[in-house]
Amino acid sequence: MSRQPVIALPIGDPSGIGPEIVLKTLRETRIQELPVDWCVIGDRSVIESAASVANQQITVEGTQIVGLGVSCQFREPDRPLQHPVVFGMSNAEAGRVCYRYAEMAVQGVLSGDFDAVAAAPHTEASVNAAGIAFSGYPSLLGRLCPDAGPIQLLMMGGHLAVIHVTLHQSLASAISAITTERVIATIEAADRFFRQLTETPKIAVCGLNPHAGEGGLFGSEDEHVIAPAVAVCQQQGIAVSGPISPDALFYRDDFDCIVAMYHDQGHIPVKTIAPRSSIALSIGADVLFGTVAHGSALGIAGKGIADASAYTRLAHEMARAAMLKRQHPQ
Repeated sequence: MSRQPVIALPIGDPSGIGPEIVLKTLRETRIQELPVDWCVIGDRSVIESAASVANQQITVEGTQIVGLGVSCQFREPDRPLQHPVVFGMSNAEAGRVCYRYAEMAVQGVLSGDFDAVAAAPHTEASVNAAGIAFSGYPSLLGRLCPDAGPIQLLMMGGHLAVIHVTLHQSLASAISAITTERVIATIEAADRFFRQLTETPKIAVCGLNPHAGEGGLFGSEDEHVIAPAVAVCQQQGIAVSGPISPDALFYRDDFDCIVAMYHDQGHIPVKTIAPRSSIALSIGADVLFGTVAHGSALGIAGKGIADASAYTRLAHEMARAAMLKRQHPQ
């Protein structure tokens, strides 16, 4: 393909800060300097309302957004919102279109229209209220890419990159879901992803129990489930270590990626060191897809004070990844 990469920007929950931070990001100089094109996916009425909130003078003319200072396409869902958006008050209708925005973006990548997706934040309760089973964007990718392997969440913030074996489920069910096979698949996914960035990525694997089980004193999962997975991956030539006690791991900066066993084990360190700039990539499918690590911030939506730092980093990283993929297609 001779055209520049196109990055899809679904605006997320229209009642939240997503529309505002999308427009603010497109005004950033380091975004406008990238050799890519952009496509905002959302409702025209929401984009216009968000522009007013962000104090921007733009117009939506057909399939283009004019006035941003950068080439930007526009796509609206076939079933747009039936009622005007009320910032800060999400509901089932907002959940429905939020899901559709992201769905259109992924389908656009699969059809070749887009090269990557930088999705604004969703509200899981609203999507489920619309009758759509949804536990985050990885679940959407899994549904649209059924031939892909497991879809895992990779969070990046500060010096950390953390991939999760389990994600949006209760802690009790997560522990039951941690199997040797699942840990192996997660290590392999991390290795594949980071081999795009470095020849031999170094991966560390968290233990599940305090002190990684302390030799079985505090639980057997580390010894009987996690350690065998690490051994299998080492035999495959992956530079992986573990299980390592998490309280002695996350401060280190000598690993390219850390494998966390469950949601909070991975999320808390990343969000602690990078509360406003952490991002989340869904890996495992042949779709470059990322979102921010924060939520829709309904409490400040519509006030024009949303911080777009994380979304700006996301858009930049997805554009960079799309350009690298163009240069080095697999």
